[in-house]
Amino acid sequence: MWPRKNSVFNQMIELERYVELKAGSPVSMEVFVDGSIGIVYVNDRVAMDFRAYDLPEGNWGFFVNDGSARFRDIELTTL
Repeated sequence: MWPRKNSVFNQMIELERYVELKAGSPVSMEVFVDGSIGIVYVNDRVAMDFRAYDLPEGNWGFFVNDGSARFRDIELTTL
């Protein structure tokens, strides 16, 4: 959940991964979740893994910080 309401810090530096974004260029993102473990791939090159404890079903979303975005071709698949 971001931003964290109870956090003293605005950002969690250890969770950041640099991704170069160019206006008008599409970005591909894949997120895989298995139980409480997840991994994110951006443009098949950048990866970040994470833990998500007590993750309820149906509470996924997107946000943009300092800009705007359009989202399309969103799929949710259960393996």
